[in-house]
Amino acid sequence: MFAYALPLRAVDNGADSLAGDNAIGSKPPDATLTNSDSKPFSVKDYGAGRPLVISYVYTSCPHTCPPILKSLKRAFEEMEPPGDRFAALTVSFDPENDTPKVLKEHSDSFGGSENWRFATANAETIKKFCDSRGFYFEKTGDGFVHTNMITVVDGNGVIIRQLYGVNFKPEEIIGAVNDSILGISRAGGELGVVDRIKLIIFKYDIGNKRLTIDYLRVFTLGFVLLLPVAAAWFLIRRRFSDKS
Repeated sequence: MFAYALPLRAVDNGADSLAGDNAIGSKPPDATLTNSDSKPFSVKDYGAGRPLVISYVYTSCPHTCPPILKSLKRAFEEMEPPGDRFAALTVSFDPENDTPKVLKEHSDSFGGSENWRFATANAETIKKFCDSRGFYFEKTGDGFVHTNMITVVDGNGVIIRQLYGVNFKPEEIIGAVNDSILGISRAGGELGVVDRIKLIIFKYDIGNKRLTIDYLRVFTLGFVLLLPVAAAWFLIRRRFSDKS
């Protein structure tokens, strides 16, 4: 879960995921960042009304940051690009070196757009932004020790998922977006009955790039639920018939 930059040092992997998991369900404060065109913007306004997929990088990272961005790029190319349904935000926690010009080059190389912004801010703002979302980083020599994590926020600004790792499958990322739209949180790893029903009823239509109702599943679910009721009704009717 942690990425290392020389020199290496020991870290607490438990604290890594704990900080991220503890942020699930919270609504971090707004922050003003600067995009790769040197324009400031409000994160709250940028993601308002749609899920926001947040990744954390520094552009000179030699190991884990590039695979994370490649995973996002692959998901956006193979399944769905950021747009009306969701937005993406890649935040650099190295504002000293990652100027808007550097971020612009990075954005262009990975396919950034108006709906996938690369941004940073001053050191204090970045620290608060990352801390409030459960992301850990620390300067070490010429690089950083940092969490490998993607945060998914719902349309109301509430954190609903933290994805840990480096290489993500496209369906993991878009699946987290769909969870956000359906209001499903996987905190603790357990899903409630209502959330399970949502996952049964809805499916992702990759052709139209949207959630649709799976009528076959709805019919099957209805049949499974009604079958015990029908059986009980039959037994009760038969018992009364026998008595008469």
